[in-house]
Amino acid sequence: MTVQIDQEQVDQTLAKYLRRFTSSTKRWSFCLYTFVFGAAIMSALAGVIPQLHASDAKNWATGLGLTASLFTAINGLGRFESKWQASRMARARTEGLQVQVIGRTPLARVCGELEQIILDQSVEVIGARKAAPDQTGAGG
Repeated sequence: MTVQIDQEQVDQTLAKYLRRFTSSTKRWSFCLYTFVFGAAIMSALAGVIPQLHASDAKNWATGLGLTASLFTAINGLGRFESKWQASRMARARTEGLQVQVIGRTPLARVCGELEQIILDQSVEVIGARKAAPDQTGAGG
């Protein structure tokens, strides 16, 4: 028994996931660049402020230096760069599927590839790593 796949439903589903991946890419990009550039700016200011010889300059510099360190730690622990990359790649792969649909790739294949894109993006965002196959030949 063959299941008939509706072209319009596939088009709508691709558009929905393209919007999701685009939105996700923007959010992770915002997080990434806010923390990377924020840390750099605060570090630079922490180095310049003591040169102003103002009464609270040392306190401000200490606070900025501490905040810059926290931004760097949060960025690293939050893995914003890898999450941005995963979302960006999912978006690019979904755009590729839209082109495949135009080129008359079988819709069942497109649906299968979209499912894999969704899974791959989710695995990367949560930080799970795919287990490498056993290369020793010993089996599991």
